[in-house]
Amino acid sequence: SLRAQQAIPAFIRFLRDQDPRVRSLAANALMVMTRQFFSFKAKGSEEERNAAIMQWEAWWEKNKNTILKNAAGQK
Repeated sequence: SLRAQQAIPAFIRFLRDQDPRVRSLAANALMVMTRQFFSFKAKGSEEERNAAIMQWEAWWEKNKNTILKNAAGQK
């Protein structure tokens, strides 16, 4: 749905949360919503997490227009 797709950037931001439980839930939600998998360890080092977050951000920048357009068309 469009609302779920619009939430993707928020979940990417949640990957930076201080609480590893929030980070883990965000990573799982992203995988379910997008059917994409980028290795993300909620309790990993900041460097490991940042590398995965950069992958998610790059993926979103590349795909957001298509995803939002397709979701809007499914109303």
